[in-house]
Amino acid sequence: MVKILVRGAVRFRIPLTALIVALTVLATSHFVKNFTNSDNSLPVWFEADDPAYLRYRNLVETFGPDRLVFIALEFDNPFSAESLALIERVTRAVERIPDVEKVTSLVNAQVIDGTEEEIRIHPFIEKIPSDGSPGEEELGRKA
Repeated sequence: MVKILVRGAVRFRIPLTALIVALTVLATSHFVKNFTNSDNSLPVWFEADDPAYLRYRNLVETFGPDRLVFIALEFDNPFSAESLALIERVTRAVERIPDVEKVTSLVNAQVIDGTEEEIRIHPFIEKIPSDGSPGEEELGRKA
């Protein structure tokens, strides 16, 4: 049975190749016609008065496009060891979320210092303080 199929494929290779090309062109044109013009924007999926959609629209109007998200934490002393440890845990947790491209926080922010001799890029916080009071050696720049 396999020999017959192989012989037929070899014997009719030109018509078979033409058929495969024609089917590929047909499938591609069908895809382009039916799927490239589809609308997957949020108004298609939500009613205009849906509370979740209205909250989303309010968020976009307030903060701009939804490709950027801010998470704010409030501390009495953001440079204390406890605060920095929490910021680091939140930063690492957000980094693990699928589709998150980049997370910038106090614990991983970079500082650019320049002199006539060099440009130095280094962490804003060189190491998390142990007693909650950052010194010049713990911050990437002088306080």
